[in-house]
Amino acid sequence: MTVPVRQGEELPNERLLTYLSAHLGIEGPLTVEQFPAGFSNLTYLLRIDDRELVLRRPPIGAKIKTAHDMGREFLILSRLYPVYGKVPRPILYCEDESVIGAPFYLMEYLEGQPLNGIFARVGRQAPRRQSGLFFPPFGGTRAASVSPGSAKPNPPAFSRMKFGFVRLGWLKRLK
Repeated sequence: MTVPVRQGEELPNERLLTYLSAHLGIEGPLTVEQFPAGFSNLTYLLRIDDRELVLRRPPIGAKIKTAHDMGREFLILSRLYPVYGKVPRPILYCEDESVIGAPFYLMEYLEGQPLNGIFARVGRQAPRRQSGLFFPPFGGTRAASVSPGSAKPNPPAFSRMKFGFVRLGWLKRLK
């Protein structure tokens, strides 16, 4: 479900469309809506002709690059997509802040249950219980079954140690 873009969180549609035309060959009128919920990063639904894409960017004014690293999100999606079929296909990463005011990436739009809806139902249950509830909607796969090394090449940013660090960060946030 999307809503009109919230005031103050608008995208510069003309600059964005110019960039998408140059890098993806996309032409046509651009319609932008926003996904209303999330934990901090802003997520938009872009409609261009008959295509639907999702754009993710850091919150307005965010300066903590490690907390809102769009490049890292794009890299992780790029590595998971070939080995875990329920992940949206990443399309484009842009670190040029002159386009929309922050780094962003595009991915395909997939219909389904957003994780924030699952988080709302789970609440503060034990992490093992949470993971059991999160992954059945995605075909019964548990997070541990996707090895960080299963997608090649395996860059240092996606090493087992980094994957463990990211996982620990999420577990701390969920407690």
